Amino acid sequence: MEVEETIGDCAYGDGATRQAFAEYRKRRQVSEHRLARLVQLGIRQSRYFGRVKTLFQLLMAAAVANLTLVATKLRMMGKADQPGASVLALFIRVS
Repeated sequence: MEVEETIGDCAYGDGATRQAFAEYRKRRQVSEHRLARLVQLGIRQSRYFGRVKTLFQLLMAAAVANLTLVATKLRMMGKADQPGASVLALFIRVS
C-alpha cells in the first residue's frame, strides 16, 4: 500500500464518511465552476456605481450563464457555422 492510500484511509475512516465527502466534493466542484463562469462574464469588477446597477450587472451575467447552460444541455449550442450557434436560436426554435 502506498503512503497516500494509508493517509487517505486514516483521513476518511469508513466508507460512509468517504461517500459523504464525495458528495461534498461534487457540490463544491459545481458551485466553483459556476462562480468561475460568472467571473468570465465580467462580475469581478462592476461597470456601474451603486448597488442597484451592480446587482443588475450580476443578474444579467447570471442570465447569460443560465441561458448558455440550458442551450448547451439541449444541444443547441454549437460551432459558429452550425445553425443554432447562438443563445438567440433557443428562442427562435421555441417560438
